[in-house]
Amino acid sequence: MNEMPPEIKKTNADIPVPSENNPFTNYAEGISQYIDETAKRDVLRPHQLDVFYDLKKFFEDGGTRGYINLPTGTGKTVLFVEMIKALRESQSADSEKPKILVVVPTKDLVHQTLGRTGEKGFGRFAPDLSVGSYFSDTSVEEKTRANIADYDVVVTTYRSFEIMSSRFKMAPVVDFERDVLGSSAFKNLARKLGYELALETFKNAKYMPTNETLLGAFDIFVLDEAHHALGATAGNLVQALPEEKLVLGFTATPDADEERQLHNQLPYKIHELELNEAISMGLLAPLAPVGIKSGMRIQGSNIYNESGDFIDDRISYLAQDPGRNAIIVKAAKILAGEGVGTIISCIAGDHAWHARYLAQLLQEDGTNAVAVHSGISAKERQKIYQEFSEGTIDVITFIRVLGEGWDSPRAKGLINARPTRSLIVAKQRLGRITRPGNIAYAIDICDEYDAENPIINVADVLNDGNVAFGTIAGLVGSKNEINVFDLLKQNTQVLEVLTSDYGSYQQLLSELPKTIKGVLLDRFGKSEYATSSVAYRNYTGITEEIIDRAEELSGEYINKKLARQGNSARNVYNIKEIQRLISSLPLIDPSRYYIDPEDTKWVSTEGIAKLFSKSYPEVSETIIDVITLTLSEVLDWVPVRFERHTESAEYRHYGVIKMYEASQQMVDSINIALSEYFSQT
Repeated sequence: MNEMPPEIKKTNADIPVPSENNPFTNYAEGISQYIDETAKRDVLRPHQLDVFYDLKKFFEDGGTRGYINLPTGTGKTVLFVEMIKALRESQSADSEKPKILVVVPTKDLVHQTLGRTGEKGFGRFAPDLSVGSYFSDTSVEEKTRANIADYDVVVTTYRSFEIMSSRFKMAPVVDFERDVLGSSAFKNLARKLGYELALETFKNAKYMPTNETLLGAFDIFVLDEAHHALGATAGNLVQALPEEKLVLGFTATPDADEERQLHNQLPYKIHELELNEAISMGLLAPLAPVGIKSGMRIQGSNIYNESGDFIDDRISYLAQDPGRNAIIVKAAKILAGEGVGTIISCIAGDHAWHARYLAQLLQEDGTNAVAVHSGISAKERQKIYQEFSEGTIDVITFIRVLGEGWDSPRAKGLINARPTRSLIVAKQRLGRITRPGNIAYAIDICDEYDAENPIINVADVLNDGNVAFGTIAGLVGSKNEINVFDLLKQNTQVLEVLTSDYGSYQQLLSELPKTIKGVLLDRFGKSEYATSSVAYRNYTGITEEIIDRAEELSGEYINKKLARQGNSARNVYNIKEIQRLISSLPLIDPSRYYIDPEDTKWVSTEGIAKLFSKSYPEVSETIIDVITLTLSEVLDWVPVRFERHTESAEYRHYGVIKMYEASQQMVDSINIALSEYFSQT
């Protein structure tokens, strides 16, 4: 279990030789002693004890940077609390015990880790340790006190971790002349404001900053949800920590993609337990993956962010589709009706409209549902979570915020109504329902998608191949699964097989040339090919669909290649050719009809919205965008360009849009679609 990835496996020459005064030698001895004592106390489960054996090997190898990969729900909190206790007791009686900083992603997780109610975290598993905090909810007095590092353990967030790197440790003022007048802080302020103002500022100072940052006061850094160290800021801070500092990471998702992997920050994989292993061992709930067809297709080339996941605003048409939402509600009612506490991952945007709207539909249909999103206070969220755990609330719809740190054993149903291409997001969502207990149902709302950029579903997370409908991974501990399966099959269009394409997709990506900010360079380092959105810098709105249609109408076809951008495969086009093609499009005024050389009349989505504004006062250009997308097989359109008038712009800027044929068929089709849309919303 402690084998390192092949590309970073250490040779004997790479491993430092422990010396008698090396603290890491003491850590190894402390872990060994803990293992012996634990055998008598029965504190840890066997799989958790395995981690301690691998930790011992890590320290014996002279490791200073490493991570532990454990699925959510396998006892990570008790594990790292017990590890911290062992590391603190590893030093000899006459040695100073190590100071430990625990870094977590969110404020909610700080409170959970502190466990001051005695139910979780240090409050439950290590009540004798002195534990402080440093984050936005910490009092000013606690943050500025001279002895913050006198706590055994301090808990902070990744955001506050960054702040601590630039804040200085405080020391008590004993001698005013030495500690205040002689300090760098006083001298710097005196140079800026003058001696008298500086003296006025510091005359009542009880503590003064030293030259040591707050981070410098700690010996051991424990990174919870350590994949956050893959970000640039946190990653740079971890890299900058001195080599004599020990850094240990805990995560269920060590790899964001092929390039952003945790072993780049923490090279030693100390221990790993995969999700499917944990389920098969009975450490987590049995899992039933289900795919339900939505009848929708994810379209567009400009819908991915730099890491390859979807941009929520650009797939908002999925959130607004009445038929798709009806399927989600139907599945949620089936689960809730069978007593399964259910959570629904929703598409972000428009003040969490999707989460709020689905909760409203469920409430109107007799199911007690509540939306949780960033607009709700932490106190209100905790109240909702408590009522869900008690069974007062049956369904929670959410936007992102249930991803990390939320824990309710009652949650045994997940509906993924927001598609994802991020393995981290997919694993985190699934981890919310797999804690030990009854069978967990994970339902993917399956939209059709571009084969070159597949969606990550539950089968991909399990990493065990395709999954047939009705399959249950793990040891079954409930009797209601057959009824749930039957109800889903009777009332929705379930997929007979949930296919796993992620593995083969990663192989495809690894073989593609990489773009730099959407540009593929030639062998001389010059820009030659680019994605549709960046190929013509003073144009916006250029998509692959626009290019395909322009090629079809002009008969001119552009050279293109398949390349990799982040975690997505993208078409890249010859830059000179695409600029020539786009420049040849008709230049129009989108607020007016465009009449082409054959006297055909075309109208923009802006014009269509105006056309129907009397019949449907709430219609908007955004709604028309959704409608025209669903009618893409019916409506004829042409790509056009228009000039964007921007004051003080140095260059002319243009936009590219679709204009639709202003025919009776278009009017009738959109009128019917709008009537259905507003009748359901």
